Amino acid sequence: MICRCPFPDCELDSFRQKEVVRDHGHLYISTKEPVFFCQKCNASGSIIKLIRQCKGDPKKFLPSEVLDGKTFEFKYKKFEQFGIYNHFIPKINPDIYKLKRQYLKYRLGQGIDLEKIPGLVLNIREFIYENKIQLTGSSLKLFEYLENSFVGFITTRGTKLVLRNIDDNADIQYHKINLIEEGGFFKDIYGVHLRYPLKDINTIVLCEGVFDLLVALNHPKLREIKEKSCYWAAVIGTYYNKAILSVLDLCNITMSDVVILSDSNVPEKNYYWVSKNISVRSLSVYYNKLGEDFGKLPISLVKTKVENIRRSYDNKPTQNTKHIHSNENRRF
Repeated sequence: MICRCPFPDCELDSFRQKEVVRDHGHLYISTKEPVFFCQKCNASGSIIKLIRQCKGDPKKFLPSEVLDGKTFEFKYKKFEQFGIYNHFIPKINPDIYKLKRQYLKYRLGQGIDLEKIPGLVLNIREFIYENKIQLTGSSLKLFEYLENSFVGFITTRGTKLVLRNIDDNADIQYHKINLIEEGGFFKDIYGVHLRYPLKDINTIVLCEGVFDLLVALNHPKLREIKEKSCYWAAVIGTYYNKAILSVLDLCNITMSDVVILSDSNVPEKNYYWVSKNISVRSLSVYYNKLGEDFGKLPISLVKTKVENIRRSYDNKPTQNTKHIHSNENRRF
């Protein structure tokens, strides 16, 4: 949830004094934990503090377990989840992992420079060992298989290692290892920062998976979109609204034009709620008409008229359009 910050000398005071005329705020209120954070003045803390700042009575709004500090603990004592965790990444040895390197060049093009791919992990064993990651559950059982048959990518905030099988016919295509518990405010994404945001209008580009992003980012038909955008991100699934909030925080902006590079099996109506996001200035959706996945070469672009989506669903949005059906690990 986003609103104006009520703390002294921040945006609400300026808004009342008509020093600003923006129609969006900088205060983030978590829907998972009773905490808040202002991107502009850095005010943060318990929701109790926020209610009292607004001259309200927390007992009227909050359940007893939140008011009683004995039964509730914040997952994060400090707001470190707004930063980025750095991990040791093993260097790419040209003498080993030949099949993995061949697969990446097959998917991304022979001219791709693997050294320039952000967060690329081929030596999964060394990555886990050097970063002292404690594996549990399926990650522990599948460890040898993951080491031999998967390539990995560290998400931008460093909370996950997302993995893709180099055998397109294998039963297990995708896997995810949690490195650090993800914060309540921002969904982690796999992103590429292209340039510093402008003061007025910015564009961010989103797609489902890492390969969708890397293929599109280096494709000549996307050059015009690339030149006008400041950030590209793979949302690792289809929770676009959560990813938009995370990207805006990384760019330190509160509103942007959004371009979605969509897989062809996702209907236009699923982007209705993205178009209604208050942080989205305008929305454009592109499909690759030559493949189900956007990142499957070759690419031939088809642009969707989002105005038609709004016109069709503003009156009677159906229940199944509110959230895009997705599996967080399904698309890479």
